[in-house]
Amino acid sequence: MAGPVTPNTASVGGKIPAAWYNSDVGQGIGWLNNPDRCMVYQSVATSSFVTSVYLLVLWDAEQYDTNAMHSLASNTSRINATYTGLYTVNASVQFDTNVTGTRVLNLRKNSAGSQTGGTSLCLTRAASPGFSTARLSLDVQLAAGDYMELFGFQNCGSTLASNVGADVTFMQVRYVATS
Repeated sequence: MAGPVTPNTASVGGKIPAAWYNSDVGQGIGWLNNPDRCMVYQSVATSSFVTSVYLLVLWDAEQYDTNAMHSLASNTSRINATYTGLYTVNASVQFDTNVTGTRVLNLRKNSAGSQTGGTSLCLTRAASPGFSTARLSLDVQLAAGDYMELFGFQNCGSTLASNVGADVTFMQVRYVATS
């Protein structure tokens, strides 16, 4: 994929060559119609969230990945930024039902698998105590090569598993703008 288009610069009163039109307009429209995006989820491997401990969420399946933003072979917790720019992120973790405690998601940038590493981008709690699904949605500015990882937390007093499926435990990332 070509990536975001950097437009050519023409002088005042100058003619725009066809090659510029093709690269700036043609490739730009192609890019807008098919931006880098990735959706990963847990299909068979659940996460076991020990009470009061943040756990790195691993992704074992992809719904789509247009430009190698995620690997199923190594660092399966990471979604990588392929270009510098603004990305929209949506994530959800559905925990086994339990009416005690809270559920938390923490999205981190460049954390090397550590809940205290890198930069926290978003910390969100489920709507009410005992609610089984925690979700987040935000826009994030990333540099090419940055990556994001999702951590889950619960404090019900016992271990809770995540539920699997692209509709319940997933992370979705889409490139939306250069800044």
